[in-house]
Amino acid sequence: MIAHSPADQPVIIITINYRLGVLADMYLKELTEENPEWPTAGNYMYLDMLSALCWIKKNSQDYGGNP
Repeated sequence: MIAHSPADQPVIIITINYRLGVLADMYLKELTEENPEWPTAGNYMYLDMLSALCWIKKNSQDYGGNP
């Protein structure tokens, strides 16, 4: 969504989605055993946020943003 600021400059609004509740912090031992390079199993909400912020930083310039 592109809006305009009071200075009549374009503004890009970005929202992120992430897991909540049980799925946000459920720890499954099997996941860490299956992939030892991913020891943060159980912090999915934060991993979702981090992934979204990395995506925004990487791609915001393509939408006219200033990372």
